Amino acid sequence: MLPTLLAALALASAPKYDVFLGMPEKTAQAVRGMVQTMKTDGADWTPEVETTASVGPDTLVMWSWPLRGNHGIGLQIYGPDGKFKTRLDDSNIPSARAAVCGGRYVVGGGNTLRVWDARQDYRLIFRKTFPNLSPFARLSCPGGTLLIEEQEGTRRQTRLRLMVPTLTPAR
Repeated sequence: MLPTLLAALALASAPKYDVFLGMPEKTAQAVRGMVQTMKTDGADWTPEVETTASVGPDTLVMWSWPLRGNHGIGLQIYGPDGKFKTRLDDSNIPSARAAVCGGRYVVGGGNTLRVWDARQDYRLIFRKTFPNLSPFARLSCPGGTLLIEEQEGTRRQTRLRLMVPTLTPAR
């Protein structure tokens, strides 16, 4: 009984993120309209939080939403009180993965990696395209170096180590 009560209390006290906050008004209206149309057609799909990551006292929230009928990603920053701070510029991208590396957010979507710097008011500081990178490559940051891993079929595995923020190969 006590563990159930504690779990319910933890869920109730977790900050709730509004995925429409920080969107330009026209974008928010378009997404809400699309969601309503999907619901009218019987689909039960609404924008939702996919993952969160911390940088200092702030939290990056990656949320998914229908983008022209496809899966899309948006990135927002919330303060320690759970209140909206900013939406990262150029962050509405189809399918993505994110990692926090050295106080910076690194996001891969399509075959492009983007880097936002938390110390520069979450400004987009670098963008680089890798033709062989899939949108579903896993990103992690062991030891301050960005590691990109993806499995192709049953035999081939690609691993790429990059320095952040320049996204140049690490030794």
